Amino acid sequence: MCRRARRWPALAAIFIIVSWAMAPAASALPEGSPSDEGDVVIVDGSGRPLTGAGSATIFSLGLPAGAACPGDSMHDQWRVQSFLVPSTVDIGTLAYNVIGPEGDAQFALYTTADRPFTDQNLLPNSEAGAPGIIAGLPPFYFAKFPVGILPAGTYRAGIACTLFRETATYWDTELVVTTSPDDEPAQFVWSLVGSPPDLTPSTDEGSDSRMLLIVLGGSIVAVFGGFVWRIRNRVATISSSRKEPS
Repeated sequence: MCRRARRWPALAAIFIIVSWAMAPAASALPEGSPSDEGDVVIVDGSGRPLTGAGSATIFSLGLPAGAACPGDSMHDQWRVQSFLVPSTVDIGTLAYNVIGPEGDAQFALYTTADRPFTDQNLLPNSEAGAPGIIAGLPPFYFAKFPVGILPAGTYRAGIACTLFRETATYWDTELVVTTSPDDEPAQFVWSLVGSPPDLTPSTDEGSDSRMLLIVLGGSIVAVFGGFVWRIRNRVATISSSRKEPS
């Protein structure tokens, strides 16, 4: 009896180990990943596509309609990351730490709050296994980059879905960084591959110009109206004096 009783813990341990080995690993990435899910579009605050700008220009990233990760954060531990890496890097091999992709000359995108966009939660689902919808992306800029830290060259920038900080799916675009001592504060400008930098500030300059024209037009009308009123008043005075009895 004692010998048989001693066998049960060993058999139970074997059963647990075999069951654990046969069960799918919780951290395993989906079969066939990582995968390139398409392009991101760089846009300004009004949603107008940008072909390039300076380091201080605020921009955001537009994802394709319905962009989602294989699961959500609450049930399935998926997270959203951002990246800016040399174009020679295979995005699918990227792993992330708390401040961005691991490796030299590999960065996260920084929000206008001067924080790296990393380990962001997806919108929660009602149950596990459903695609995790990526919430609206924040505004970014390159003003956080110290001068000289980003060498001139071609880079890939975008958004990735990660499971336990390993890349599964991603969206990206290529851009060219050019050193520019006149740029402030990071002293570089960027442009999409094949496009010249559009250094027009992405503000409402059109509205400001229209407002200036309206103000100038109103001033001209006011001056002209006053001039006409004075002439009419002078004519009326002369006519009235001629009608008075001598």
